[in-house]
Amino acid sequence: MTVPDPHASAARAPLTRRALREAREGEHGVSATAAAITAAGTGTDSAAATIAPDVGGTGERVPATTVPLPTLTADMARPADVHRPADAAAPHPPIFKAPPPPLPPAPLVPLLSDESAPRHARKAKPLARLALVAASLVLAVATTSGALAVLNPASDQHTDQHATGSADITASTLGANAPDDASSRTSSTSTADVPTQIPTPPPAPVTAAVDLCDKPAFTAALTAHDDAAAIAAAGGGADFRQAVVGGQAPCVPMDDPTRLWIVVDKQRPLQPLQYAPTPRAVPDGVRSLDGAGLRTDAAAALTRMVAAARTAGAGQIAMNSGYRSYKTQHGNYYRQVEVRGTKDADLVSARPGFSEHQTGLATDVVACDPHCGTLDQLAATAQGRWIVAHAWQYGWIVRYEQGQTPETGYLPEPWHLRYIGVDLAEAYHDGGFHSLEQFMGLPAAPGY
Repeated sequence: MTVPDPHASAARAPLTRRALREAREGEHGVSATAAAITAAGTGTDSAAATIAPDVGGTGERVPATTVPLPTLTADMARPADVHRPADAAAPHPPIFKAPPPPLPPAPLVPLLSDESAPRHARKAKPLARLALVAASLVLAVATTSGALAVLNPASDQHTDQHATGSADITASTLGANAPDDASSRTSSTSTADVPTQIPTPPPAPVTAAVDLCDKPAFTAALTAHDDAAAIAAAGGGADFRQAVVGGQAPCVPMDDPTRLWIVVDKQRPLQPLQYAPTPRAVPDGVRSLDGAGLRTDAAAALTRMVAAARTAGAGQIAMNSGYRSYKTQHGNYYRQVEVRGTKDADLVSARPGFSEHQTGLATDVVACDPHCGTLDQLAATAQGRWIVAHAWQYGWIVRYEQGQTPETGYLPEPWHLRYIGVDLAEAYHDGGFHSLEQFMGLPAAPGY
């Protein structure tokens, strides 16, 4: 089917499918009617007989009255006017509306010559692009300068000294090519200049540590078993200790039980196990509850300390226990095992051959005023407080302090004093040490 042209005349074009169908039927009916009218106009009998019906089936034909039909003209045969009454209104306009005119093409946005951007992209403004380029340059300069500063700290130090006017770097070192402030600021915003390498002065020569064993006075005193003289030749207790801990005194024996610096603990037994110090003596002017003595140098030091405490008004200090032989210590330890068990006995008593009492350099003291108290009562007395504050001045230290069980392996014993000599005791006190293991740089000894 052909769709009618909407722009053609409304008089010649059918309006709907129904109108087209009626037009075709009208053309067919007009043709038949016109043929009948033509035959009737001729007045022939055949025409009259054809249209005269047989009435009643008698065979007679009664002529019917015919009404002449008007002759159709060409104008009356138009398909659009067939079957339309004369007083009908004119046909309505077509229902097909003309399509709207096409929109004008959108103006093309000029594109950059070196980019393939979409049509809606904006063209970058020259000033904005220049600003972005400048910002990128500044960022690059800052990043490069920071990296150079990290890689070359000496250059940063030179920059700081130059800015503060340090007199350590002279104009001759910088040279005539050193830029002024204005030129430096200008160049820093354009390129990343590499800082000038300033020659650093040579490092000060490091004085090699002198081995104590190379000092004749030290080795002579060591050979003579004069520990006090050896420590003095080393420069004092702190220097001696530093040399031993630092490995600069390999000739100093650390396992010799006759030395003041001997360390006896659960990891370092006496050599030999049944060692007995000689000579021994009971301290003068000191009450000894067990009748035992000490090594003579330790006995003399205890006499001085007890006298000083009495003079200071702290009260009388007595020696509860001094030197113990291997046999004596054997009995003491196993009595503790029977009462406490091995684990708890090891916290309060040393096994034979592992006791400081066997060296003759250790003593347990009590307070007597006038009657002597127990070991556990010492810490709460005036004598106990005086010992903590002043015993080091006479060469004695509290060997097993509170909180040092992981180092020493023993529970705190404020009554257990150990003689190490005045020089070493002073270094021990001034250095803030709390165990001989720490002081001599030895591993802890919490167990056997």
